[in-house]
Amino acid sequence: MAWPSGRGRVLASHVNAEHNLTVWNRSPAAVRAATPVVSLWADPERLRVYDSAAKAAADKLVNNLTVAIATQGIVEALRLGHSGGLTSEEVFAVIAAPELT
Repeated sequence: MAWPSGRGRVLASHVNAEHNLTVWNRSPAAVRAATPVVSLWADPERLRVYDSAAKAAADKLVNNLTVAIATQGIVEALRLGHSGGLTSEEVFAVIAAPELT
């Protein structure tokens, strides 16, 4: 999602169900104008405003990597569980155990 401004863009990236959002623009006034709009669907504690595009991009890459690693971990857990005779439901019950969340 991008809003044009006079000197760049305000970038907001929806990352996951918790609504991590990243806002960046070279113009502080544009960020101030966009932040209330973005805040309509973002948890205020998860809204991050950066002073450079590089930081906003790094934020998005870190989040994407985290999601990819978690997804691969679930796949590996399912494979291991299945090879040990567990059903997918049993594997997910182990993953959802309180000591792991």
